[in-house]
Amino acid sequence: MIDPSRPARVRGPLAGLLAAGAVALAAAAGAQPAGAAPAKPENAVPSTLTAKFSPEMIAPGGASDLGLTLHDDTDDDSTGLGYTFTLPDGVTLVGTGTARYDNTCSGTVDVAGSGGATTVTLAGGSVYAHEDCMLTLHVTSSISGDYAVSESSFSALTDNASATGASATLTVDKLPGLLPYFDDPSVDVPGSTWLTLRLTRRDDDTSWSVPDISYTATLPTGLKIGTGTIPSGIGYCPGVEATEGGTTVAVAGANLPDPGDSCRVRVPISVTTGGTWQAADFTLDVTAGVAELDTTADVSCATMDCGSRTLTAVLPTPAAPVLTGGVSSLTATWQAPTGVTGIIGYRVVAQPGPATCTTTGALTCVLGATAGQTYTVTVITRTAGADSAASPNSNEAIATAPVAPPEPPATDLTLTTDKGDINRAEPGQNIVVIGTGFAAHSTVTINLYSSPIQLGTVVTDGNGNFAKPVTIPADLATGLHTAIAQGVAPDGTPRAMKLAITVTPRAASILPVTGPAVSGLLTLALVLLAAGAGLVLLGRTRGPVAA
Repeated sequence: MIDPSRPARVRGPLAGLLAAGAVALAAAAGAQPAGAAPAKPENAVPSTLTAKFSPEMIAPGGASDLGLTLHDDTDDDSTGLGYTFTLPDGVTLVGTGTARYDNTCSGTVDVAGSGGATTVTLAGGSVYAHEDCMLTLHVTSSISGDYAVSESSFSALTDNASATGASATLTVDKLPGLLPYFDDPSVDVPGSTWLTLRLTRRDDDTSWSVPDISYTATLPTGLKIGTGTIPSGIGYCPGVEATEGGTTVAVAGANLPDPGDSCRVRVPISVTTGGTWQAADFTLDVTAGVAELDTTADVSCATMDCGSRTLTAVLPTPAAPVLTGGVSSLTATWQAPTGVTGIIGYRVVAQPGPATCTTTGALTCVLGATAGQTYTVTVITRTAGADSAASPNSNEAIATAPVAPPEPPATDLTLTTDKGDINRAEPGQNIVVIGTGFAAHSTVTINLYSSPIQLGTVVTDGNGNFAKPVTIPADLATGLHTAIAQGVAPDGTPRAMKLAITVTPRAASILPVTGPAVSGLLTLALVLLAAGAGLVLLGRTRGPVAA
């Protein structure tokens, strides 16, 4: 039965014909069919233009990227996009050809203008729905000031592009550049070189009257003003103060009246410690004329010798040390290098390794050594900025093994074992003796007293510790004994550790008995068994005993 309250449902081919008819009627009437994507209005502007400089501030002659971004905020891709962009007066493109820009908007890019391109046209660009594309222009300016991009910078926009609200500003600062450089890329310590501080006006703004500039530069740690006459006259900045042995260079009243003007300061530099410095590592305090000076750009280096921006100071190679062999140790001595300051210590390395020793200034140190081994050593001078090359090899030396004294040496230092702190052992028992605090990579001997019996020798690890398996002699008398580990401490002084052990008789064992006595024992056993059997039989034949 048909329910008149429910709409009739048409199925089959007739449903398709009705749907097509509805679409046609809706199109004829200008209506939007149900379920269809909204149509773009005839005058829709789906893609908008924005502009941004990166960085937004540069020094005169510096470079920035101007990004012109097209953004589509609809559900459909946009094609056929185009516009013409005019650069602000005083701003030009950097480079030639296609190197002047990068384009992710497809289409074609045309650059026009003489003496530095001033207009850029994009034609046939495209951008995906809800995405961005960008035309990036590489720009520069040598004239200080602010350069604005606005909606009026764009012209000949296609109907589907808009620059409404586009805005960006590039600032070209008026900071003069201060370029520091050394005469030499490296010097041997102690040595000297010259530092030049070239002050240059880099802008092309002829209307700007630059005030007299004053500043103080403090040299980086490790460098000082050396001996020499500071030059003056044409091309040199006036009012220079730099005292021998000091660390500051002061300039007062440097004048740069015209674009491109420069003056320089040259001061002798004394180098007495190792390291590597960048010329711009000094601390700069500008006291008059401008807010600051730009030390990041290589100004005027295209036409002038700018020396080296880096200085490396090479420490002298130490003389060969003198090596003396001792008990489980070596003692090295050496001479301090002449004219070197800032030494923070020395490092001595043994050959063969791996033993080393270091000091914070002392000219001698002790290394652990393996007894009987022949060694040489080298020494290295260390400063905060750099280390020297290794010295030539020392003379050869041999360490000797510790000698056990007749009586155990007195010590409160105790050994332990792999079983912990034990105090008893049996003849023939194997134990692992553990000791600590000896010189690294040094020989230690282990002896057992009353009369010294050597249980073994061992070479310590890099921390001066050891774990040595030893065996208690099988014929050792019972009673109290003392194991002594002897060697040297890290400073080369004698070091001994002890382990008091009470040796007890070996525990009794049940073993099989063999030999002539066996037959006698068997005979006795048989006699006892026969006697027992006879007693049992006698008891049975006699019956119960009357009460």
